[in-house]
Amino acid sequence: MNTLVIFTERNKPTIKRICNKIYEKDDDLTSTQNDSLKWIWTKDCIPKYYQIYINESLQSDLEFHWYSIPNTYAKGYITFLSTQDCKQGKNEIRVVSGYQEEVNEKQKEYRVPFFKN
Repeated sequence: MNTLVIFTERNKPTIKRICNKIYEKDDDLTSTQNDSLKWIWTKDCIPKYYQIYINESLQSDLEFHWYSIPNTYAKGYITFLSTQDCKQGKNEIRVVSGYQEEVNEKQKEYRVPFFKN
């Protein structure tokens, strides 16, 4: 298994459009409490917000988990991808975000090449 870490764009209107809801921070709670509640609110939305492909094959049934990078405290979501069915040599992960550019209305897309021995 390989790991893919995804950090969400801070675009509340897009998240609300795709998920039909959004978590609003509660100033009476701690940062940790807000993070936990945000995860509960968004865990069902993340698979709708991101489409993840390996070599143009859409990956389904991915489990996303809340993640914080220990040394930077950057927060995002993490999922695990199997490379079992990947070919030897060059492969590509493509992540398509639900966020659309205002200028050309294209979805943001990220491509990550990797090699399998």
